[in-house]
Amino acid sequence: MTRAEILDRLRLWLEQHAGASAADVGEDTPIVEQRILSSLQVAGLLVYIEQLRGAPIELESLQPGAFRSLAAIYHHFFGGAAHA
Repeated sequence: MTRAEILDRLRLWLEQHAGASAADVGEDTPIVEQRILSSLQVAGLLVYIEQLRGAPIELESLQPGAFRSLAAIYHHFFGGAAHA
């Protein structure tokens, strides 16, 4: 799956579960800061990310800012060694 496909799927998840307009969520939109994603919705998004990755996420590996934006989510969970 390409980076663009992953970002599109994340936008769609936000639209379906957080009520955000996919067109309004850019790669660098601060989704928690702008209250697009609530702290309660993070757990659901985490499960969805695991499904997209096809691998579990070690909770100990979570870092502050991992859910800051779609770009941050991609970097932390799909980019480089994080997805290996």
